[in-house]
Amino acid sequence: MLNSFYNMSNLSLAILVAVTLVGFSWAGVFFIRPFFEIWMRGQTRRNALIGYTISCISVFYGLLLGLLSVATYQNTEDVENMVKNEATTLATLYRDVSHYPGHVKYFLQDQIKNYTLYTIDEVWPAQQNGKTAKYDNIIVSNIQDNLISFKPETRSDEILHAETLRRFNAFIEARQSRQAGVDKSIPLVLWYVVGVGALMNIGLFWLFDMKLSIHLILGGSVAFFLSMMIFVIIAMDAPLRGEVSVPPAAYAKVFKNLMQ
Repeated sequence: MLNSFYNMSNLSLAILVAVTLVGFSWAGVFFIRPFFEIWMRGQTRRNALIGYTISCISVFYGLLLGLLSVATYQNTEDVENMVKNEATTLATLYRDVSHYPGHVKYFLQDQIKNYTLYTIDEVWPAQQNGKTAKYDNIIVSNIQDNLISFKPETRSDEILHAETLRRFNAFIEARQSRQAGVDKSIPLVLWYVVGVGALMNIGLFWLFDMKLSIHLILGGSVAFFLSMMIFVIIAMDAPLRGEVSVPPAAYAKVFKNLMQ
């Protein structure tokens, strides 16, 4: 269910969430509220009791939404740091192989360039749509095979090669961390709590004793505000997917400043 939300545009997602919650609020006013009127007829201090209940629930629900907003922002920041780390190790690896002798240098440089461009042009669009690119693993394996097959002839070549292999391993670790960030999101159980909390806040509004027009305005306003909060959390969840996602700007900067 959430995967389809991540693939939607921000405008479409905002409209969908708003229409769903506001529509649910108004539908309840017309079709469910009359039964509550019969059930609660004659209840003294009815609005005050309902107000106290909603206030209590809203405090904890608002705290939950606030914490989830912070969590999604922190996830995005963590993944962005992972991306920058991979791009940095990639740039350092490119500089290291530029000191290799002869054709080995140019061959490794071309492979690193190909990986960088493939990440920008193919891996990132695939990630944003929840898919996996096909050939980046092959490119990385080719770089590894060529590094391992290189035979140093001098002491300086041995030192350079050892440092390059260490840098390549750091690049692999950074790449795996970034790939793990594709699945980084809020646990599903918390989304159940968010949904139940929204329905409770909207449903309790149906119990108030007030004019129909006021009921529609106030209930719709609360539902719309809740929908915008939930929209922001969904849009920021899964930092490498959807429109609000970490861009491949770090790789583009490395390619522009170092590899062109």
